[in-house]
Amino acid sequence: MLSITAAELEKKAVELKDLLTGTLKNCNILLKPGVSRAGGGSLPLAELPTTLVAIYPKEISPVNLAERLRQGDPPVVVRLQDEGVLIDPRTLLPGDEEVLAKALQLVVSK
Repeated sequence: MLSITAAELEKKAVELKDLLTGTLKNCNILLKPGVSRAGGGSLPLAELPTTLVAIYPKEISPVNLAERLRQGDPPVVVRLQDEGVLIDPRTLLPGDEEVLAKALQLVVSK
């Protein structure tokens, strides 16, 4: 995951945004430049460029959306920033996009 290029991440982010835009009608979904952090080991402060998928729900708060996602099955951990829920495609394994879309659809429509 640490070796994925910025171009590959942007492509994954665009694909995820397109998938979520078709699934989540009551959310605004945008792409944002950002950074991924390795978070430990030999690279605790390293910042790697990424493209984030930002979700702005219209009917619930971002905090409420993040909480519902964490409590779901499977649990989904997201970032909260600037009144949005951020997803870093760097953290997704192949096939996770569809699982994520279903999880989001379930918690947004509650």
